[in-house]
Amino acid sequence: DFNKDKISMEVVTGNSQFAFDIFKQLNKEDGAQSIFISPLSISTALTMTYQGAGTTTKEAMAQTLGYTVINDLKLNESYQNLLRYLRQLDKKVELNIGNSLWIREGEAIKEDFLAANRDIFDASVTPLDFSQKNAAGQINQWIADVTKKKITKMIDPPIPADIVMYLINAIYFKGDWTEQFNKKHTYGTQFHAGDGSTCEVMMMSR
Repeated sequence: DFNKDKISMEVVTGNSQFAFDIFKQLNKEDGAQSIFISPLSISTALTMTYQGAGTTTKEAMAQTLGYTVINDLKLNESYQNLLRYLRQLDKKVELNIGNSLWIREGEAIKEDFLAANRDIFDASVTPLDFSQKNAAGQINQWIADVTKKKITKMIDPPIPADIVMYLINAIYFKGDWTEQFNKKHTYGTQFHAGDGSTCEVMMMSR
């Protein structure tokens, strides 16, 4: 269940600005390449991490994520309702949002951090013997299940001895345009490029 009225506009605005900031940075670094990312996936994973941040780290994260004007209660309440709201937004769209924490067996992790991720982000929390040969495979299998096998391998075995925890967000999206483009409306025309050259390209029009 969710309450749409409890999704704070400050959180939505912060997430939107964060998305634009990411794209600006990626454009500087990888402007010559095609870029496909989910800003929601990144901000969700960072907000899950934010649950365990303190003092200067928390302040820096709040600044980056656009949370400086939002208290923790409102932030968490908003995310809890936002993730549930998005999952049922459109019956024609398939949207899976999965969150998980994988903890090295025997490590002591603060219970309030784990509880926040379970309750707010619906995260599964799994203690795992990272030294087992199939440990990375178990985590990769979870990712594959959430993404309908679109992503099948994120973690290479063996898991390094200094890894204490994996915090993972995975998103699968499948949807068609509400109004499909009619291919018959495609036409050829002259395109004037930035270097002064001209070439024939196919254009969409409606």
